[in-house]
Amino acid sequence: MLGTDVVTLQELAAEEAIIALPLPGGTAYPACQLEISGMVTGLSEALRSMPIRSPWMRLEWLLSGDPALGGAAPIEALRRGNVTEVIQLARLHGAG
Repeated sequence: MLGTDVVTLQELAAEEAIIALPLPGGTAYPACQLEISGMVTGLSEALRSMPIRSPWMRLEWLLSGDPALGGAAPIEALRRGNVTEVIQLARLHGAG
């Protein structure tokens, strides 16, 4: 969807700009992070703000509804333009 190569995806993952899931035989980059025009706006900032580093836990957080977002999942809230709220929520996820 990004029209990019694997090396670029690996670089984005190393920069914590996207989620890369380690799988037997390779790495998966969940499509929910992407839109036709590129990456979901605000996603990189939210991921970089999050204290949790496990890619599986990050993906679970991204896709799970949250009462702080009116029950919406963070990825849905980002797509609606609620970037600031999602970044603030990401900072608190797993902190303390």
